[in-house]
Amino acid sequence: MLIPVREISPFMTTRHTEQKYLKLLQHYGDKPVSVTLQELADVLFCTRRHMRNLLLQMQEAKWLIWQSQAGRGHRARLHLRYKPEQLLSEKAEQLLESGHIDQAIQLLGKNKHQVAQLLRSKLGYSVRADYQRLCIPYYRTMPSLCPGTPLRRSEQHLVRQIFSGLTRINEEKGEVEADLAHHWRQIDPLRWRFYLRPAVLWHDGQELTIDAVIASLTRSAKLPLFSHLQTIQATGPLSLEITLAAPG
Repeated sequence: MLIPVREISPFMTTRHTEQKYLKLLQHYGDKPVSVTLQELADVLFCTRRHMRNLLLQMQEAKWLIWQSQAGRGHRARLHLRYKPEQLLSEKAEQLLESGHIDQAIQLLGKNKHQVAQLLRSKLGYSVRADYQRLCIPYYRTMPSLCPGTPLRRSEQHLVRQIFSGLTRINEEKGEVEADLAHHWRQIDPLRWRFYLRPAVLWHDGQELTIDAVIASLTRSAKLPLFSHLQTIQATGPLSLEITLAAPG
């Protein structure tokens, strides 16, 4: 007879449960054995009732297989499936999944190969049911990645990957290239007009509007790096004009 299993989160398993499992593993090994509930309770120095609860938790976590027979004293089949390093890896994976990267790395300790393998499996770009995710390791608390604010070189690289501007600088050629704007021209020493590419989409699939571009530039104008932007106004559904405080 199989113990009924309901779906629960593996986070419900506690350090106490792990310690009890490891003690069983040390006593019985990882091969199927014939055993009674009372014998297991004696190994862990607990009551039959508590032993039954522990077995349920461990089976729900998929650490073991427990096939019991009806009736008191009947022998059952026990198979302890998880080795100590598997428990460690699973816990580290749970920590990493919840964003506790430092704790996951500390848990795995000096096993650099296991750390690298776990990080490769979880970091990088992924698409889930309702959102896109980019997970990268970073050596300090990530600041607000806002263009125009003081950022370190690595953070500037991230900003360039995440954000688009009206134009961008080709660092190899030292030239200005099109980005959101496919064309731009100077009206006079203080005024520039930009023409946006049509059908540009945000990450969520919504179409970029001229109002969104103006709102973003208006926020940026409050920063020291963009304080020379005097006025920003739409001149059409896909065009805008920027007036500078001084010739640039």
